[in-house]
Amino acid sequence: MSILLGLLILDILVFVHELGHFLVAKAFGVRVEKFSIGFGPVLLSKSMGGTLYALSAIPLGGFVKMAGEHPDEPDRAGAPDELLSKHWAKRLAIVVAGPLANLVLALVFNCLVGVFGFEVSTQPNVVDTAGPEAAAIGFMPGDRIVGVDKTPVESWHEFAIALDAKHSGDTAEVRVERADGSQASVIVPASAAPQVLTSLSPRTEPVVGEVAPGMPAFQAGLRTGDRVIAVNGTPVATWDAMREVVNAHPGEEIRLDFMRDGRKFTSNLRTMASKDPTTGKVIGIIGITLPTVTVAIGPRESLMAGLSQTVGMVALTYKGFWELVTQPRDAVKQVAGPITIAQIAGYSGVRAPGVLLTRAAWISIALMAMNLLPIPILDGGHGLFCIIEGLRGSPVSIRRQLAFQKVGLVILGSLVVFALVNDSLRLVERARAKHKLENQEPGTGSP
Repeated sequence: MSILLGLLILDILVFVHELGHFLVAKAFGVRVEKFSIGFGPVLLSKSMGGTLYALSAIPLGGFVKMAGEHPDEPDRAGAPDELLSKHWAKRLAIVVAGPLANLVLALVFNCLVGVFGFEVSTQPNVVDTAGPEAAAIGFMPGDRIVGVDKTPVESWHEFAIALDAKHSGDTAEVRVERADGSQASVIVPASAAPQVLTSLSPRTEPVVGEVAPGMPAFQAGLRTGDRVIAVNGTPVATWDAMREVVNAHPGEEIRLDFMRDGRKFTSNLRTMASKDPTTGKVIGIIGITLPTVTVAIGPRESLMAGLSQTVGMVALTYKGFWELVTQPRDAVKQVAGPITIAQIAGYSGVRAPGVLLTRAAWISIALMAMNLLPIPILDGGHGLFCIIEGLRGSPVSIRRQLAFQKVGLVILGSLVVFALVNDSLRLVERARAKHKLENQEPGTGSP
């Protein structure tokens, strides 16, 4: 069901992409011969206004067929309503309209996330470790935070929100209950609040929330609710303790011991090497998050958060493309095809609307970025020909366009085949891991 839901989402994203091309082409007087969602045998079709609208059997993409869009078309007559008869700037606008539609859709999704609710970690309001900035003003390990000024606090998220609401020049009185049961107050200057929050670490149990499809933990058979009790034989009582051990083994095989429904399981997996955006160090990750709860915000806050989130997604997507070029051995494992993409979207959709919208926004931006790559037969390749024509004052010769398109077809075809193979291997690996876990000797234990 999750894969079917994911395919539906993927079709919606493709529809919006092709709709962008379609609307701008129509606006510039280009005759659109066919608008298809999916490939292969046509399931449903209807002809209107000179365009055949079709729903095809293979829901892994779609296309808009415009009159005279290829230089080698035998029936291209140079008519005014053909694509290649239009000025290069108009053709460029038609080309980028599809990716731009995906960007706008991602922005809309991200702005709606706040209305439906963000997923925030269900971290308890107990201090596990207090770094220098927090310790210097009086925080201690074991402190239970019970309020900020007159506002009661029942979770770490509520504490962070209350502290972040303080304006420059103000101070916040953070009321805490010490480990020995005594009461105390810690005064936090508003200007130091971000550093204090970063310096504090909540005491969070190593219970798995979301398991990202395609990532090492998912491939190893872990699922929501599993409680990790040891990594490489080292007992871990908190999320941070578990993360430290995992982070210390980038690209290496580790052993996880975890509890599920009163039974103890063991799974071996290889971490994925990733660069920590804060420190720049290469760390190991396995693709799990803390359990979360849904928190909604107002429309204005949702709009601002959506804008910021979209900009960040675009930056991270192109960073991923750059790593694919500069660090191919590590990044190539993250290449995903339509099966994994549908799996990610659908798996998120069964959890919460906000998560579904966020994942759909990520995929929409990935479609935008992928299509804008300067590879012939992709939108970016066609756009590059338009820009070259604008700079030199004449179009690229048909012979060279065809040659570049053949190269582009080989590149894109190879990438598609590789992605599909990756998808298939992930499915097999996940199935084997689940089978192995289900057939482990029953064992019980306490964390």
